[in-house]
Amino acid sequence: MKYAVFISSGLGDAVLMVPLVKKLKEDGKITGFFDPTFQCQQLFDDNDLFEKIILLRRNTDYVKTLIKYKNKFDISFLNYFSATRKNLLLAVSLSKETRTNKLPNILPGIKKSNINFIEPKKGIHDAEQNLRLLDLNDQHITLNEKDFTIDYTREKSSEETLDIPNAPYLAIQICSANNIHQYKNWPMNYWIELLKLLSKQYEEFHFVLIGDANESSLASQIVESDIERVHSLVGCTSISELTSIIRNSRLFIGLDGGPMHISVSQGTPTFTIWGASDYNLYGYQDINKENNQIVYKEISCHPCNSWIAPNTSRVMDPQECPDFACIRSLNPETVLSKLIPFANRILNST
Repeated sequence: MKYAVFISSGLGDAVLMVPLVKKLKEDGKITGFFDPTFQCQQLFDDNDLFEKIILLRRNTDYVKTLIKYKNKFDISFLNYFSATRKNLLLAVSLSKETRTNKLPNILPGIKKSNINFIEPKKGIHDAEQNLRLLDLNDQHITLNEKDFTIDYTREKSSEETLDIPNAPYLAIQICSANNIHQYKNWPMNYWIELLKLLSKQYEEFHFVLIGDANESSLASQIVESDIERVHSLVGCTSISELTSIIRNSRLFIGLDGGPMHISVSQGTPTFTIWGASDYNLYGYQDINKENNQIVYKEISCHPCNSWIAPNTSRVMDPQECPDFACIRSLNPETVLSKLIPFANRILNST
């Protein structure tokens, strides 16, 4: 069988597609069609999950792909984020069948006949939603962390080019979603206070800050606070280097975002601070509670950020929230009280 898998969102969405890709690989060959905006195709360099990766940067790429691969695939798979009108029109031309859990409002009727729409199921993990595209009748989908693992054929060393401490360290993601979606982000003064407390609690560990280039000014606030053993690599890494840093860290502490998902794909334990997003849909605490811990504030309007059944009792768009109370009301003391028991167990077990 020949499969086409479309991935058009960020790093986290790419990792959440890995269980489906692994299932498809059991009886076929997979070509990945990627929107390179977030460079998430780099996650699949130096591994064998995809036979081929095709980047869809501009309209001419769609035309060239259509000409070269028309009717070459048995099934195309598109999840909620990749099921744009443009991608669906391409997918139905490439494959005998196209499966998706989202249909755009405007789509030529003649094309819909080639699309198998799989209605999303409430109350299940996002990776399970993707697996249901493979077998709608499978009512006993059980996920484990190994389903998300991305193994690399060769280890890329970052120590020679980056200022990584030659000592045990924790990876710290101080900002999420490229500092755009404030409903995911914890106040920077809270991070500073938390890291001061952690640096005293864990004197044998260093703290490596990770993130995107447009979060550099936020990282500078932490560095300028003179917290001991803090190193900022925010804006300094490729996706490959970021993955290596996370893989070699003892613990990931961060937010709902791509680095959290990468951590799970590399077997690194995670402690995640959650805001408006649905942690049951995107988190890993129920998949492996021993390795993944979360902290959140339970308020009546949560979760307002979810692609399936969002809570719109207060706002229709999470960005329009007047106070981001779900994450900003989580003070460092509350976070630390959940983090310390988890971190002690993780750090003392290795």
